[in-house]
Amino acid sequence: MPDPEARWWRRRQSLLALLVVGQLLLGALGIGLWRWQARTTPQPPPLDAMPPIALPVTIESADAAAWARAHAWRDDAQLLSVTMQIDWPWDPPPGPVETLPDTGWLSYVFIAPVDAALRRDEAASLSLLIDRVSGAVVAQSTRGWEKAPRLDQPVATPAVPSATAALVAEAIAGTAFRRDCPAYRHLSRLSLVPGAPSYWLVTYEDVRQRERHGLIAKVDATTGTVIEVTGTAPACTETDDQAPSASIRSL
Repeated sequence: MPDPEARWWRRRQSLLALLVVGQLLLGALGIGLWRWQARTTPQPPPLDAMPPIALPVTIESADAAAWARAHAWRDDAQLLSVTMQIDWPWDPPPGPVETLPDTGWLSYVFIAPVDAALRRDEAASLSLLIDRVSGAVVAQSTRGWEKAPRLDQPVATPAVPSATAALVAEAIAGTAFRRDCPAYRHLSRLSLVPGAPSYWLVTYEDVRQRERHGLIAKVDATTGTVIEVTGTAPACTETDDQAPSASIRSL
């Protein structure tokens, strides 16, 4: 009759062998997934291939260069989203805002099918981060998608440009919102939302609350009229009161 201790050692060795085989299989699977990702996700063009962008950088001035870069990556690329971030001064000057600061970033995301001929669901995306001060692409990345995100309709060029929409939001509520406590409110973002009507979504952040926007303005992308202004943010007082202020009334 086999020694119980010997049987235990044989079972232990068998278990270790199975674990080794499992690790090898996982490693092979990981290599396979990495190769699939590398094969199905086209790599972006070199950073120095970006055409020059007119300054100051806005969505409109960067549009042609961003599209050229996207088509150099994939000729069937489509625009998934574009966002302009504006970094406002911490010591804002008095008076109405007539021009936008040139500090901030543009973020583009383009999407393309991996193999349109086979009608597969897989897709790849190209992300670009553009410095608004210099017009340079400071970062780019690609990733694979097992299922392509849905594009409800193409993002069309609006009649109202991004800078105009940002200034409209400033005039209606943004300037007052920032100047209440500029140390906490010095960042806004703007993106185009397609639809009927399409509109510019302008959001302002209060760094004391990360879970929601402090101010939200919707500007009609065809007429430039303000559709709605909403938002809730902590009050601005000399003692930095954290109590929430009243919600801004919708127009």
